[in-house]
Amino acid sequence: MIRELKPNEQNDYVELLKRLDQESHFWAIDSPSFFADSSDGTGRVNPIFGLVEEESLIGFVAIVRHSHEQIAHRAQLMIGILEKYHGRGYGRELINKAISYAKDQQIRRLEVTVMAPNKKALWLFGRAGFSVEGTRRKAVRVDQDYVDEFYMSLFL
Repeated sequence: MIRELKPNEQNDYVELLKRLDQESHFWAIDSPSFFADSSDGTGRVNPIFGLVEEESLIGFVAIVRHSHEQIAHRAQLMIGILEKYHGRGYGRELINKAISYAKDQQIRRLEVTVMAPNKKALWLFGRAGFSVEGTRRKAVRVDQDYVDEFYMSLFL
C-alpha cells in the first residue's frame, strides 16, 4: 500500500533512510531533515509517500517541488526501496504515484539523478518514460572511486 506519510511517522522514515544507506552504494542523501520542513515556502507541500507492507515502511518516494515561480513547474524525485523488496514492481508503483500526484498539482516536469552504475534504477526510470538529459562527471564518490551521475527527466 502506498500512502502519504504524516509528520508523526518521521522516526520510521528516518530509520528507513538509515537502512537504505547501509544497504546500497547508490544511496547519497545528506540528511533526512527535509521531512521536518515539507513546505516549499509557497504553501505548497512537498509530500513523501510511503510504501507499507505488513505495517512496515519498506520504501518511499519524495516529491520536492521548486519554490521559485519560474521553475515551480519542476519537481525532484527521490525514491528508495529496501533491497529485500526489489523486483516486485514497487518501484514502478511509487513512480506512478509520483506522476499522478504531479499531474494533479500541475507539475509538468519530474527530475531525478541516478548514479551511472545503478543499472536497476536506470532501467526503472527509463521504462517509466524518463530520459537522460546530461551527465555530471565523477559527481559521486562510491568507496574509493568516483562515478558519474545522470540527470533524467520526464515531461508530463
